[in-house]
Amino acid sequence: NAIKLFVDCFPLQNPDLTPQQNEELLLSQFDHLKNVMNDSHVGVRIVASKGVCRILGIYWELAPLPIIKNLVTKLVVDLAFDARYIDTFLVLSFFNYCFRSLVDGKLSCLYSSALVRAAVLRGLSFLLDNHLSHPLLKVVLPQMAALMHDPAESVRVAFADILLVVKTIKS
Repeated sequence: NAIKLFVDCFPLQNPDLTPQQNEELLLSQFDHLKNVMNDSHVGVRIVASKGVCRILGIYWELAPLPIIKNLVTKLVVDLAFDARYIDTFLVLSFFNYCFRSLVDGKLSCLYSSALVRAAVLRGLSFLLDNHLSHPLLKVVLPQMAALMHDPAESVRVAFADILLVVKTIKS
């Protein structure tokens, strides 16, 4: 999986570039991370969610604050509720996608979206290990309270794990 390799090698740098060009390269890598979180394939979104949290947890100081907010917002607003709420218009296309997924031998879409939600929560748990993330996560984590009542047990367990991590934080 290319995104897994990208996350493992982050940040890519070129010693032949000037510092300004390396900064532009780093910003383009953050843009790529945001784009890959919109991928239509569930497995890519899972790896991207975990990867973004891992990268932000380790390289928080490298990223500009607007990019950090943008990535965390994407995680909390979109991916944490991945395919959880479906309006009537989307039901037919959603089940059509499920049927195609089963035909292609992939995981079913309902189970997969739960995997994405759980991956986001596990990733945010890792991100909480970085004390610099606490002020931002203090604002966004309450928006995820509805996940405690998620139909998927894996999501509820991951949410409970986050609560245990938050409980140990002194600030």
